[in-house]
Amino acid sequence: MQKGNCRSRWIHSLIHSVNSEKKIERRPYISYEFAHYPHDLSTIGSTGRKRLENYVFKDKKILTYKNTRNGLGPGDYSSRLSKWLAVNSIRAAEIGSAILQFEDQYTKNESTYWLLFELLWRDYFHFLHRKVDTLLFMPTGIKGVQSPGLQDSIQWTFPGSNYQMTIANNDCQKVLNHWKNFRKWARGKTGESFVDVMMQELFFTGEISNRARQCAASYLIHDLHAPWWWGAQWFEYLLLDYDVSSNWGNWAYIAGVGVDPRSVRKFNMQIQAQKYDSNGAYRKWGLEQNWEVPEDALPEEFPGTFHEMH
Repeated sequence: MQKGNCRSRWIHSLIHSVNSEKKIERRPYISYEFAHYPHDLSTIGSTGRKRLENYVFKDKKILTYKNTRNGLGPGDYSSRLSKWLAVNSIRAAEIGSAILQFEDQYTKNESTYWLLFELLWRDYFHFLHRKVDTLLFMPTGIKGVQSPGLQDSIQWTFPGSNYQMTIANNDCQKVLNHWKNFRKWARGKTGESFVDVMMQELFFTGEISNRARQCAASYLIHDLHAPWWWGAQWFEYLLLDYDVSSNWGNWAYIAGVGVDPRSVRKFNMQIQAQKYDSNGAYRKWGLEQNWEVPEDALPEEFPGTFHEMH
């Protein structure tokens, strides 16, 4: 009992520090290591550096990043540097240094600041992962609570990892219903067209925007009430820019078991569609692709095992 109380106090202390650690964005960027990182974009070593040069210096798209970053589908609305960051062909420090050079050479505004902030947010998830270790992958997350999206009393058991599930026989039907809904979500067959296009785009391109990721995650967790870690694993399987810490940190955040100070972060899909796809252009573009995620993209039968309660 004493050990459990110590762990509880440690988690509470960690969450408190996480939720109050907002001074980071007020710290002068010159004090960060990336501010002194040497880079020379004239000697291009990867297409990622070429992309950085074009986005920041040549096309100066960075100046409108804050206003365009919630775009959907293909386009230049965001930096799209995450693919190269994921495989380490460009470093976050290089991007940060290039942004500071741009600010010094041209101008700074909310957009240049915001792209730097997103890099720091990415680094924060890496720090968090080191801090909490495997708690990042557990259904109850760093808070040690059930996700508000799960409206059941299923006793999830994970011997070794969250990929191995053993569930009590009396929870069988509930889990099978979850799996049925999850498969619809993963294949873009939910009937919610805004979300379905996102999931089809993810499957066939390996890419979806940050806004699309948040909407898709929220819908799976808070509308379909399916296990959030299944969604994190599906993204892990498909994303070209998959980053362990960012992916799992963001999924836990939306699920209400991560670093979000709010207990519930549910997105209303009608409001999201009206705000970010008011003319239906994204959904129309998705329909024009004639995408059909195959039935065998993921198993029809639930991949876990059931056992008798003792």
